Amino acid sequence: MPGARGRSTRRLPAALALAAAFGLLVVARAPAEAHALLVRADPPPNAQIREPPQQLTLYFSEPLERRFSRARVVDQDGNRLDERIEFDDADEASMRVIVKPPSPGFVTVFWETVSAVDGHRISGSYPLTILNPDGSLPAGQAPRAEVSIEGQDPEAARVIAKWVLLVAGSLLAGALGFLTFVTPGLPETGAAAVRASLERRSLQMAGASIALLVVAGMAELALQAADIGTNLGSTIDTSWGGRWLLRNLLLVQPVTGLLVGWMRPSLRRAGAAWALLGAAGYLAVTASVSHSAAGSGAFWGAAADFVHLLGASVWTGMLGLLVLLFLQARRLQAAERYGVLAAGLQRFSAVALVSVVALLFTGTFNALVEVGRLADLVDTGYGRALLAKLLLLLPLLGLALTNAFYLRPQLVETAEAPRTRGRESLLETLEGRLSRLLRFELGVAVAVLAVVALLVQLTPTRGRLSEPGQTAGPFTATQEAEGISATLVVDPNQPGQNTFEVYLAGAVDKVESVRLEFTSPGGFGGDSRLVLDLSNPPSFYVGQGAFLNEAGSWTVALNVRRVDKDLRMPFKVKVTAPGGAGASSRAGGSFDAPFEFGSAAVALLLVSGLGSAAFVVAGLPRRDLAGGYLGWLLEEASYRIPVYRLRSAWSLVLLIVVGVGLGVLAGAHTHSRTPADEASRENPVEATQESIARGRMLFASNCVQCHGESGRGDGPLAASLPLKPANLYDHVPFHPDQYFFGVISNGLGGVMPAFEGQLSEEDRWNILNFLRAQFTEAPASQ
Repeated sequence: MPGARGRSTRRLPAALALAAAFGLLVVARAPAEAHALLVRADPPPNAQIREPPQQLTLYFSEPLERRFSRARVVDQDGNRLDERIEFDDADEASMRVIVKPPSPGFVTVFWETVSAVDGHRISGSYPLTILNPDGSLPAGQAPRAEVSIEGQDPEAARVIAKWVLLVAGSLLAGALGFLTFVTPGLPETGAAAVRASLERRSLQMAGASIALLVVAGMAELALQAADIGTNLGSTIDTSWGGRWLLRNLLLVQPVTGLLVGWMRPSLRRAGAAWALLGAAGYLAVTASVSHSAAGSGAFWGAAADFVHLLGASVWTGMLGLLVLLFLQARRLQAAERYGVLAAGLQRFSAVALVSVVALLFTGTFNALVEVGRLADLVDTGYGRALLAKLLLLLPLLGLALTNAFYLRPQLVETAEAPRTRGRESLLETLEGRLSRLLRFELGVAVAVLAVVALLVQLTPTRGRLSEPGQTAGPFTATQEAEGISATLVVDPNQPGQNTFEVYLAGAVDKVESVRLEFTSPGGFGGDSRLVLDLSNPPSFYVGQGAFLNEAGSWTVALNVRRVDKDLRMPFKVKVTAPGGAGASSRAGGSFDAPFEFGSAAVALLLVSGLGSAAFVVAGLPRRDLAGGYLGWLLEEASYRIPVYRLRSAWSLVLLIVVGVGLGVLAGAHTHSRTPADEASRENPVEATQESIARGRMLFASNCVQCHGESGRGDGPLAASLPLKPANLYDHVPFHPDQYFFGVISNGLGGVMPAFEGQLSEEDRWNILNFLRAQFTEAPASQ
């Protein structure tokens, strides 16, 4: 049933978009790490300070739009403490808040920024504690010590608008590229009408694309104005708005080129080339508001983004025109049709080859700029979206290779060969296969653009910020001296309240007490001492306090008092402020290196560059090889490896499965959290500092052996168990306390013992309060 098969095949591009939508629906649930986010502050978030500050300095990840970036400071009674905000011309990504000297109490800093690079608005807050003159905590109820961030989820309307802009920009660049490079090479004899019709259709498509760019651009402007809470005129008056205006003014050049080509057919190619330059300028301005345009090496990052965007747009757009060429060629007799198709395919393949090579190399470069580490491809929303894009690129490149270097050479060689028996039938078969696979290739390309539209709403993982309230994680170090091994744990290792644990091993029978002494990053020590409580003497000691009141490198000296001789062990502890930038943040000039040129990065660039060069050389047509050496290799492989043709219905099923699979992969670990107040609703023991401290001690005595100090199921007994202990970070945020109380009381499946007869009911609830305080937010390194 050829008709049914054709109808099913024509549905494949739509099915691809549907399959991509399955992935996007789940990818979009992953939180974005947002844009002009708080990197650090002075005093740092959650700090407990004795001297009331007269100003607060906030540092962000991108330059700020000053008119729409603000901060306010309030005390525990809701009184405003901020007097004015100052900006620093030497550091456009910072702001200073001049405040009235606050009295001892709890202070909250609220900030709101609009990025001068991508125009996104983001807001957040963090607490500070002003201690009493004697260093004690002030009276009143302390707010929850966390850094909160709002406005960081990708908005569906923005993603759709960006996708429309990408598709329209691709059609514009493709139509103009087709008029410039492909249609001039089509045969004039016998196909003049088809050539003229194709040129008119290309001009019409380019004009429609410009109209769509204007409409989608206005929608983007309206969304931006609504996001920052102002009118359209004020939005255009921002840095983002200025680039938006320039980008749209550059569309005047393509319009003039199209008018010249429409009114003067003899100047059609020149007009198309002029219009293509304007379209390239439009894409260049678009690249200037990408994430690569912020931070160190912004010039190189934006340039790579531009080449990547231009290559993708020309390739995708010209694919659409090539599909149109196949439709137009049906009006010709076989004698002229295959000559037109062969000429068009040859010219298109040359441009597509350059575009794909540019995509491969700049894609590698951009990945090094934007991805901090390999694990970020799974651990972050940006990484999962990028991984979804890469997975869609695999079938896209496979289709492109099949069309360009396997089917195209066969059609070209057969069309140029002398007439033989069966030649017309073979050409008809090749035409049908190419037509179907080209539409398939176009559908995958449009699906990739949908993922890219989401990707640009997320912040790259290199230079990303820690999640709200997260730090680099607890500090752990071990030293040995005079027969004693001492392990110091500082948790959460951030300014403010910390828990200090000391584990002793070896000759501990003569230990009487353990004390810590603190020396600040400025070298000031003095009276900052903490005598640890005996939790499990003589091997385990614990204490709490706000002795680390600022970020930086502290010296924490461990003093072990023994019967015969005291022992002193100094530890260098690097305290990290919550909400601080992760590793590999990008800071530097526009022409500096955008990433560290380590051996792995250099090797990856060399492999990508040499591979791209080899791809070009292997793909160039030879005298007797229309598909070059690469086409010859594919043809030889096809003789040895059976290639089974998928039916259209099975192809549709496969596409949906792939789309769902991408969604599951991209949305991994995004199941809903249980709100803290709802999770602890049935807990009769209030989560006070005393309860949490008691729970911490009980956890160390009863649970660490299996679950480990980190809570990830890596305790010393974990390897000997038939089932690995649970990673508490994967369970505590998602279930209520009543569930865990039952597990602790009754055990679990014969693997975890029951503690109902060993611990009192109150102590079991104390453990739950500790679990809720400790394992609700995973460390940034996870």
